[in-house]
Amino acid sequence: MSQLKAVSTLLSASMFGQLLGLLSLPLITRLISAEQYGVFSYFLAVFALLSPLVSMNLPQALALTTSSRQQQFIQWLTLATAVRMVLLIFLLLIATLLLVPDFLPGTLLLWLSLPVLLFINAFNQLQQQILLLNKAFAQVAKVELSQSLSLNLGKILAALLLPLAWSLVLATFIARLIALRLLLRYLPLPWRKYPLLLKRRAKLWRRWLRYKDFVFYQTPQLAFNALSQYGPVLLLSLFLGPVIAGFYMLAKTVVEAPASLVNKVVADIFYPFIAGNKVSKLPLLPLLKKVTLSLASLAILPFTLLFFFAEPIFSLVFGADWQTAGYIAGWFSFWYYLVFCNAPAGRVIVVCRLQRFALGLNVFTTVLRLGGLILCLILTQDLYVAIPLLAALGVAHNLCYIGMAFYAAYRHDKLLTKVV
Repeated sequence: MSQLKAVSTLLSASMFGQLLGLLSLPLITRLISAEQYGVFSYFLAVFALLSPLVSMNLPQALALTTSSRQQQFIQWLTLATAVRMVLLIFLLLIATLLLVPDFLPGTLLLWLSLPVLLFINAFNQLQQQILLLNKAFAQVAKVELSQSLSLNLGKILAALLLPLAWSLVLATFIARLIALRLLLRYLPLPWRKYPLLLKRRAKLWRRWLRYKDFVFYQTPQLAFNALSQYGPVLLLSLFLGPVIAGFYMLAKTVVEAPASLVNKVVADIFYPFIAGNKVSKLPLLPLLKKVTLSLASLAILPFTLLFFFAEPIFSLVFGADWQTAGYIAGWFSFWYYLVFCNAPAGRVIVVCRLQRFALGLNVFTTVLRLGGLILCLILTQDLYVAIPLLAALGVAHNLCYIGMAFYAAYRHDKLLTKVV
């Protein structure tokens, strides 16, 4: 019971952090211009795309260790990988800034901070995974809360004192440092051994082969998921400018907030019941239908209101300059309404072992979505054509995803009736 309480505390801290970030947005958008927020959004998109490549998802391999020696080896391997990847990213940044500077909007200082922030993020992931391995859930929750508070208060203060993109990045940098300091304080292992561990020499690719599932399979999948989420931000900024990227990022953040807050809770509660039915050879479809329809009826009114009144709502809440973000949010409302409803479907797909087909669907629709967006921007250069296209493809993806889960549950129940 104490472990369950600790896990729920960690989940609550994560949800509180997301809610705090959402509540801070009206203040930030009234203090900073759409262009500067767009440059910051572009920076975050590049950061999200590169983050999985820095640590190669090696911290997750700590869960498979059986001794402190193996743990120390993975710590060394993660840091050695992160150092080399960050140096490579730094060189690529310099080359990009020299050859195609328009590809990286903002100041030189902004982009030179990216490799440092990526390394700190990889180090934090490593420390946090060690704490989770030692079941220090309460400590991780405190780190989550502290980072969220410092990040959002820092961004408000930065926007108030110096409303520029690099000041928001500086606030992010300070929040990560605060999280790192707390993680090192709680860490039960002797972190001062890291400088010694980094001095060991070995061919990394041979070491990676021992954890190839994390390096060669999970890392590309995480990078692809990041591309699916943040690829449109990069494309809109490159074709239409950072202002449009800022509008897109704000709209996406606001519309997906209810889905992300509710999705994980519902999925975690629903999973034991649907897994129990699978193990006990009981029908899946009635339970899936009941929970999905309950979520659909709960969310239909707010998402419908958002569809019709998003532009005046955004103008009122975030300021008159952000009305275009309301246009984007209105088109995205039905898409994220389906995201809100698909949490039970995701768990049915896991229980019925259809992850491979779900991944194939995700790859296909992401390529279609990004390819369609590029083609649309090349031909029209029009936001008011690109956004409805993105929304329609997002709706199609989620309908296919939910349909896959319902068909799997139907097949499962049909086989049960044949056995009986």
